[in-house]
Amino acid sequence: MIVTRLIVLLISVSLCIGFALPVMAAEKPDAIATITTQQMQTMVANRDAKKSEPKDDIVIVDCRSKEETAVSMIPGAITKESYEKDIATYDGQPVIVYCLSGGRSGLFAKRLAGEGIDVKNYQGSIIAWVQAKQDLVTPAGEPTKRVHTYGNPFPMPSEYEAVGR
Repeated sequence: MIVTRLIVLLISVSLCIGFALPVMAAEKPDAIATITTQQMQTMVANRDAKKSEPKDDIVIVDCRSKEETAVSMIPGAITKESYEKDIATYDGQPVIVYCLSGGRSGLFAKRLAGEGIDVKNYQGSIIAWVQAKQDLVTPAGEPTKRVHTYGNPFPMPSEYEAVGR
């Protein structure tokens, strides 16, 4: 009798799990879209080439700390703080977010997507940008080859300098 009840219980639990898993998977929020370095390069080049329609431009948002952005940024990027301060200014524009390697920007992208903003997370972020030997600028717009890495040993081309704790 006890064995029969255990078998019925196990079958019931198995059926519940079997039915619940597809439902739980369907309820999982969509993943945030990402872009590759090649796509980012193309978007930046297209943005720079057409400078006449700023409302149609992409908005590149650097989600790193003030300490990091004080060293370098992707050309044309604005800080997360600047974006959030004037978010209405960028209404309707696609947003590309990045950080050091993609984690913080991924979280920020999820938040923006939840607010209905067209957002993509730059896969690999500034480390991928540097590995592709792309330009960096200081907050004043001066070219630089320095990138703040918090002392993490990311592989970088020899012409770049990792700085930070």
